[in-house]
Amino acid sequence: MSTMKIIPLAFDSMGVRSMATFVETDIKIMIDPGASLGPKRYGLPPHRIEIERLNELTERIVEYALKADIITISHYHYDHYMPACDIYSEKLLLIKHPEKNINRSQFLRAKAFMEFLDKKPREIHFADNDEFVFNGTRIKVSPPVFHGLSHKLGYVIMVEIEYNGKRFIHASDVQGPQTEQATEWIIKENPDILIISGFATIFLGWRFSERYFE
Repeated sequence: MSTMKIIPLAFDSMGVRSMATFVETDIKIMIDPGASLGPKRYGLPPHRIEIERLNELTERIVEYALKADIITISHYHYDHYMPACDIYSEKLLLIKHPEKNINRSQFLRAKAFMEFLDKKPREIHFADNDEFVFNGTRIKVSPPVFHGLSHKLGYVIMVEIEYNGKRFIHASDVQGPQTEQATEWIIKENPDILIISGFATIFLGWRFSERYFE
């Protein structure tokens, strides 16, 4: 393939929590294969239609993940990876370090995930702040940055893919970005295409103040 092909698979605007994206160059890359729903909205559980949509998009993510040569995972929230799904066998995994720059809840999830993986993948690389070349494709991973404004929600890694002179960055859950570190890394890399998580406005007045949004 002479050009990079980017396929958004599941996102908030599609009805679920997710940033699952499939990228095809001269290799096939699955980024953040996960999806979930908010447990409650205005005191109500997910509607039947939302659950049906989650099932539909989860099937789509699995379909593409099984085609992938490489799977990347930015962090250990369930809308960004599947903790116990058989999509990792014989894949090369580039994943957020499960023990460094991580909060307690994600540390425990990552530990369980590593136990589940056992020897299923072909290779596993803790990819934080590293760079990899596969055929004519370069994958560069950012240093760990805050999931939003502080360490409370943990850290994430951003993934850059460069192929045939074009750069694409997938910036999971930097929420804006809200930090100078995440902002400066993106600007320095100067991507042609950027998929980035926006500010979580649903939490305004509850978890986040207007000042953070500004």
